[in-house]
Amino acid sequence: MHFRRIFLVHFLIIHIYNRLFNKKVYLLKLTIEGDAYKRCSMKFLTWNVSKKRPHPDTPYEMADALAALNPDVIVLTEYPLGPSHKPFLERLTSHGFTSMKISEGNGHIPHTMIVSKLAFKPTGNQEPKTLPPPLASSVLGVHLANPDIEILGLSVPVPLETATLRSCHEWIAKTASSAVKCPSVILGDFNLDPRDSARDQGMDLLRRLMYQGWTHALPPRGVSWWPERGSSGRSLDHAFLSPHFDVHAMEYITQSRPYVFTHGERAMSDHAVLLVDAEMKQSC
Repeated sequence: MHFRRIFLVHFLIIHIYNRLFNKKVYLLKLTIEGDAYKRCSMKFLTWNVSKKRPHPDTPYEMADALAALNPDVIVLTEYPLGPSHKPFLERLTSHGFTSMKISEGNGHIPHTMIVSKLAFKPTGNQEPKTLPPPLASSVLGVHLANPDIEILGLSVPVPLETATLRSCHEWIAKTASSAVKCPSVILGDFNLDPRDSARDQGMDLLRRLMYQGWTHALPPRGVSWWPERGSSGRSLDHAFLSPHFDVHAMEYITQSRPYVFTHGERAMSDHAVLLVDAEMKQSC
């Protein structure tokens, strides 16, 4: 309301000036902090590209399929460094994704990769030596400069021993408790389905993130993974956004003509794409 009054007074002054002096004066851009903070709409995408094939590869056609969904930031999990890695990156670049970073580790271990149309720099708190061993090559953090947003991409491998899985979840929860204070997004393959039993040890992680204040952008319909046999799937891929965002839409996408991401004869992966449309409402 305060912003609206300021704008109306500003407009009336300019209108009177134009009538008196017969000159055209443009409205000034007002930068007002607080309730009138300028909003920023963005699309975040995560996709597990592994298909459990003997010789993993990432055909550059995948880049066309991803670009067709028009995301701003992409987190690819279980990404294989196959023969077409370079053509894939070149194809992404041709679609305007000029910032790219892949997690550390040897080439035979699936990685996490983040690509963006916006400039970013790596964050320092995801060094392999600071991570539980199972997460050493599957966690990656970057910082977008404009808008100011932290992105954390991850994939929790399974199966793991109970103690090892607990250490992974503890690291994620601890990292998230700090990240939630500023505009941040966590995306990836958690290998957890919210429909699992409440007694399942992994469900505690999802509850803890929501208790910390994160918004769980869980699509109301569909699942993100299907087994090789059987028709029932599970929702394993997730996105959590800090309170600095309003989430407008979230969807598991199995295909977007002519591309089939999953669950079909020409499927490129055994996971669906998770696409989240959100609007940033506050500054850090």
